[in-house]
Amino acid sequence: MSTIQLGFKAEDLIKANRTTEEDIAAIRGWQKSIRRPKLTDEQIGLFLVSCRNDREYTKKTIETYFEVKLGHQEIFGDRNIDNSDLKRMCEVLSVGVLPKRYEGSAILFVCLRDTNYRNYDMRLYAQLVTMTLEASLFHDPPETVTTVFDSKRYSFMHLVKLRLGVIKALTTFYQHAMPLQLGRTCVLNANFIAEAGLNLFKPFLNSEVLDKVEMYRAGASFDEFHK
Repeated sequence: MSTIQLGFKAEDLIKANRTTEEDIAAIRGWQKSIRRPKLTDEQIGLFLVSCRNDREYTKKTIETYFEVKLGHQEIFGDRNIDNSDLKRMCEVLSVGVLPKRYEGSAILFVCLRDTNYRNYDMRLYAQLVTMTLEASLFHDPPETVTTVFDSKRYSFMHLVKLRLGVIKALTTFYQHAMPLQLGRTCVLNANFIAEAGLNLFKPFLNSEVLDKVEMYRAGASFDEFHK
């Protein structure tokens, strides 16, 4: 997280009772004791809100955030949407945050456009998804993020393209470093490919996150999905 001007002020979070001036000041003061880039009050507010204003948890999350980002430049470096590789990946995947939120949760939708597994790149997928998620924090940060992943059109050969190192970095960022609470993960059109993919992720996911993964087979009732 570079020092950028976000689309909200720390005062907005305070007025909305999402954090307090005292909590922000405490983390701001703590930053002076660590050798990390200094966050703005707005960025501090994001971490506090995502950590439910637990100061010690917030400190740990910020530390992990920088460790993951600085340690995995293959994912978090060169984050320019004009990057030719990312542009190519946008032809392979559709990744976006829906314009409306559901009960305060941002909805991240991911689906496959190009079925040719040779064009799929796990590293670029991770880069694109994390960029999209962090963009959702720019204005009025959501309470949580709900991920809707359409597994239709994936094949066994896509599983071969998965990389355990990227999976580990991505899941660490999701669970322990991202300034956003994870909500449900809804897998649409789930089949044995989706289940096999989830099994590759399971060793890196904690039980709380796994409990929020919901599989919906093709033809499943949308009434069940909306519950």
